[in-house]
Amino acid sequence: VAHRPGLSQDAPGRLPGTASGQVATPPPATRATADAALSRLLVLADSRAPTGGHAHSGGVEQAIARGLVTDTGSLLWFIRRRLATSGLLAAAVAARACASAARPASASAWADLDGAVDVRTPSQALRDASRAQGRGLLRLSRRLVTDLPDLGRRPHHPVVLGAVAGLLGLAEAAGFITIDL
Repeated sequence: VAHRPGLSQDAPGRLPGTASGQVATPPPATRATADAALSRLLVLADSRAPTGGHAHSGGVEQAIARGLVTDTGSLLWFIRRRLATSGLLAAAVAARACASAARPASASAWADLDGAVDVRTPSQALRDASRAQGRGLLRLSRRLVTDLPDLGRRPHHPVVLGAVAGLLGLAEAAGFITIDL
């Protein structure tokens, strides 16, 4: 992991003086820009949007049917494992797309990033769900963000989410939030 100025050496990705799971306070000018961009991104992630949280459960129904999730403890176990696997992949791809959107990227670069999700997602059902959510988010985002790059016909959800986040100015704020798994 490359060290970025202002980040703690002992905890990459975390600002000095912040505990895991806390939100660091960026400089005031950056904070205002990041807050405005984050509020626009949260509108896109709203569960009432066609691509919001209700659109796909990440496999909870199948886990319940197979007896892997039987109570709140096993649900917590399932969610933590999902975040540590496909959630981590989605976060990494979205972060890369966010950074790529902040500078010009070719259509082939976006296709390569999208293909990387395919290669790292062994489940066809999860790939299909990601592409369906990506297509819906792309359709919605085209109405809100005028300068979206060519992400392809059926891009994966984290590719679109990251690209939109980058175009909304969240690339600079990406290091301000940490999640403790």
